[in-house]
Amino acid sequence: MDINEIEKGYCQIDDGAVYECWYPIERAYWNGWAMPLLTDKSLCDFLAVSLEGRSSPVDLELCTELLTSIVAHQYGDLTLYDIGDGLIWDECTSDGNGAENADDEGRCGECKSYGALGTTCNVCKRGIFVPGGEEK
Repeated sequence: MDINEIEKGYCQIDDGAVYECWYPIERAYWNGWAMPLLTDKSLCDFLAVSLEGRSSPVDLELCTELLTSIVAHQYGDLTLYDIGDGLIWDECTSDGNGAENADDEGRCGECKSYGALGTTCNVCKRGIFVPGGEEK
């Protein structure tokens, strides 16, 4: 796959930790939720938090499902990881602002339409709404 088909972004689950990730420029969603591709570091950080303290049989089964859902994707020299398993990811900014907590309006860095800061543009489906329409 071509590195020019993806762009850097951030993701989180609920109001949890923010992870650096990449998204296809032509966004795809699962039931309206983001589908990030995690970096090596973000994957390890996410797994450390997700698997910590898990020891019951149910926990171990969920951990196995999570681990076996990870799929590596190669973009040039960059390896990114997709975690399936029905996780509910939100696209956000580096400080964790996303649609549910972004009261301010921003401008799309691609097509210059307006929407909630830190969310993906619903017009061009490529840009992120940023303050004043700065480039992403």
